[in-house]
Amino acid sequence: MLDKIGAWSDVVGIRWWMVLTNLQVGAVDEAEHWLEETVPQRADEPVGMLTYGLAVRAEILLARGEVEAGLRLWRRAVDLLGNAEGPIFGVDMDPDQEPWTLEAKAVAVVAHAQHGRLDLVEEITGELPHRLSTLLTNPAAKPPPYLVESPVYGALLLALAMVDLDCGERAGDERATRSGARMVALAERFRFLRGFQPTMSSARARRAAEQADRSAYDDAVSSYADLGREDLRAAALAALRARPLG
Repeated sequence: MLDKIGAWSDVVGIRWWMVLTNLQVGAVDEAEHWLEETVPQRADEPVGMLTYGLAVRAEILLARGEVEAGLRLWRRAVDLLGNAEGPIFGVDMDPDQEPWTLEAKAVAVVAHAQHGRLDLVEEITGELPHRLSTLLTNPAAKPPPYLVESPVYGALLLALAMVDLDCGERAGDERATRSGARMVALAERFRFLRGFQPTMSSARARRAAEQADRSAYDDAVSSYADLGREDLRAAALAALRARPLG
């Protein structure tokens, strides 16, 4: 029906979501089928549409075990978003609060951490703590419908958690490991964005935390369980300040 009335972007969006839905249940062949059904992207489309398509393709490659190619597409998507000259999706808004840009950076970092390639995204990882701290300190008074603040915060928290876990494993830094495990629990409490899988699989994140420091993770789950929105933001800011990586 959307195709018949010419709602091109909505048609593409639904097909991409079908790709991601199938990836979430492990149906990679079916995901590729839906990707093939997606019409070729137009040259005049907003950068948000182009980069979202790159991200969808990146997750299929990662699901297929084509790690380098998948990570390369994620970096390409983030690079295009960072250098965009106009609105990401044709809507004029503060680029520092653009949900898709924040999500793309978070997922790109998580993906690179999972495959031991954080060296390729050092610039992104370096900016995330300040960006997240600013967002937590200055939440939107009346957020528009498209700004799902808490899940975005959660995605950024998960990205930093993966950085800490990677550092803890490589350097034998128990503080970093504990920080990462606790921040995974905090990211879960914020209901982090999970659309792009296998990278943003909740089971995968939880498994990483439990394997790194089960007691720290379990303690954090208990500590954050009953916190309300304001207290969660305060806990997230405290977690950022406590990170050994700064």
